[in-house]
Amino acid sequence: MTTNPSPALLALETSGAACGVALAWQGHYFVDTDEQPLQHATRLAPMIRQILEEAGASPSHLQAVAVSLGPGSYTGLRIGLATAKGLCQVIGCPLIGISTFQILRLTALRKYAERHPEWIVLAIASKRDYLYLAAFNKEGNPLFSIENYHYTSWDSLVGGIPWTSTIVVGSGAQSLIEKLKTEPLIMDVNLQPEASEALELALEAFQAKTFVSLHDTEPLYLSGFQPLKSIGSPLKPPSHF
Repeated sequence: MTTNPSPALLALETSGAACGVALAWQGHYFVDTDEQPLQHATRLAPMIRQILEEAGASPSHLQAVAVSLGPGSYTGLRIGLATAKGLCQVIGCPLIGISTFQILRLTALRKYAERHPEWIVLAIASKRDYLYLAAFNKEGNPLFSIENYHYTSWDSLVGGIPWTSTIVVGSGAQSLIEKLKTEPLIMDVNLQPEASEALELALEAFQAKTFVSLHDTEPLYLSGFQPLKSIGSPLKPPSHF
């Protein structure tokens, strides 16, 4: 796929079951996805090597490396971030951290653009029946900020959303809809965040010079903090904020 001239960026998406790599190089995008579930450890490095060879680039050409930071699976995020940090240290380039929620939001908007959704609600299931939730309107503005999690209940979280024009995606979509007893425009429990959308966000972050620390940045694991347990219960504050 051709686009305008852009920085040489590599984006890694390993937060879900699939493993994805995307590269912006000399005005072109190169994207590769391995749909085999949970093969990040064996597939990520060969995919990076292959996509660079396909583009005629080398690691030394990269101006930044971007990686999804979660929420997502422990193993996938750990492998993705470790690989991204290693590349950045060797090359001497900055690291870009991308929210998996933002990647999944763009993936959903692209897939269901013809349905003209007003809202995108993202629900990612964790252990012990907890859900990670985020909601964005069609302009990409969030319904609530992560800093306000501990002030928010389920009712106030989703009470103002017009569900008949809302897409609900993610591994926890079915659980959320059942708990709220509502019918959205579309529900997709199988949608996976894609590396091509991570690359779009990485290009924006690079232009804004929004980088993260190679030493202190950690993934948002699904087995980490527990933001939500049951309807009507206050959300617990995230441990990372």
